[in-house]
Amino acid sequence: RQIGPIVGNSVDVISWIIGIFLIALAIGYKHGGNYKGDFNEKIIYNIIIASFFATIGLSYLFLNAYFNFIGQITGYYFAMIIYCLIIVAPATYYLGQTLPLMTNRNIGENVSEISGNILFLSTIGSFLGAILTTNVFLKFFGVSITTMLVTLLLLSLYFIVPKTNKNNKIFC
Repeated sequence: RQIGPIVGNSVDVISWIIGIFLIALAIGYKHGGNYKGDFNEKIIYNIIIASFFATIGLSYLFLNAYFNFIGQITGYYFAMIIYCLIIVAPATYYLGQTLPLMTNRNIGENVSEISGNILFLSTIGSFLGAILTTNVFLKFFGVSITTMLVTLLLLSLYFIVPKTNKNNKIFC
């Protein structure tokens, strides 16, 4: 939505954005599932890193400067692909790790129940994100404020995720 006015909303553009998003999500799932350290610490770290990419990469000032500079060199289409690789993919990768990390936090319990609850909440979050951002936030606040609100919500997870790795149940 943020780069639509710059690069357009053609099928080609949207397919690149969704494709890079999905591959980064898949790789994040895989790496999150293989992580062996402190799950809570990694979740907090990932939230902060993803928030950094979202804050910088979705700001109007960054987008304007980036596409004016890189877009002039490579053309806007390739600038959009590079943007997805350096901004969208890392943020998605780090957030993608959270699902298996949350599941791993609860090893020893009913993993299928935990996984089901996490997938349920993840999908509800995706649904609400799709519906609320488009039909409520964007209409009443605009793209910039909506982006800021979503980033602040992401950062608020820092205060929700327990700081210890003591089998604390959260969202499950």
